[in-house]
Amino acid sequence: MRQYVPHMRTLNYLEGLIYKHGACDSAAKIKQVQQGVDFFFARKSDAMKFFDFLSSVSPVQPQSRFHKQLVSQYNIAAVVCPICHNDLIYLSPKLSSRLGQIGPLVICTKVRNKLTLLNPFTLKFCTVGADQYWRAPFEPILCTKQLVQSIVLDVVINSSEVDSKCPRYALADVEIARVSDFGKNDRIISVRTHLGHLLKPGDHALGYDLYGANFNDNEAEEQKASFPDAVLIQKTFLKSERKTSKACSEKKVHDSDYSKQILSTSSVSKNLLHFGNICETYFIKV
Repeated sequence: MRQYVPHMRTLNYLEGLIYKHGACDSAAKIKQVQQGVDFFFARKSDAMKFFDFLSSVSPVQPQSRFHKQLVSQYNIAAVVCPICHNDLIYLSPKLSSRLGQIGPLVICTKVRNKLTLLNPFTLKFCTVGADQYWRAPFEPILCTKQLVQSIVLDVVINSSEVDSKCPRYALADVEIARVSDFGKNDRIISVRTHLGHLLKPGDHALGYDLYGANFNDNEAEEQKASFPDAVLIQKTFLKSERKTSKACSEKKVHDSDYSKQILSTSSVSKNLLHFGNICETYFIKV
């Protein structure tokens, strides 16, 4: 299993799913290598079953020379899609047309056996299956390591432009200022975002600074002048807000009669604690 990206986010996520579903229980040996993991199975049927599991939870591509004609060692090379959650992607006009004119700039909002792409300026979205992706693969122009923190100064909801097919988001025109600019300049960035239902003046948000970014795509670099100065990705919370939210959640759980009934059974409590430790260890959002 390989993924050619400079981080381990997706592989760590897949590792959590593999352990959760026991997909590698029949593996004779597991070895971590550069940009991936090797799984060794004694039987071909176990290896194929494991590959089918990977295909059901992530867009993977088998290397055809091994998948179509397996050698005696039953080598199957699975390449994981390089797109990760919250990556910013540039779609060429031809590819955008194939996906329903979704637009040149999209965000990956979900990675499962299909990719969910969202245009944060229009709320148009589409899903891309593994076969469709590998026929015309694309890569992100910016990833989450390049996110920049900003402060929200003003929010104007565009209620008339909310898409009923995408009720999870709301369009808004937002004015932001980068945290790193405070005390240095008075630059204010106006941008349209899909986070109108979450943001309010004074909030902090993470986004991509397109004004000063260098893209790894020549076509995207040529179209840079037509891009907005920034793309907001998610709202962030201060430590004090997180503690307050966590305390409220714990109080609700504690006051629940159902939770009291569950926690009164010691064996169930141990299982819940064990499952929580597994989630904390293996599950990483991508």
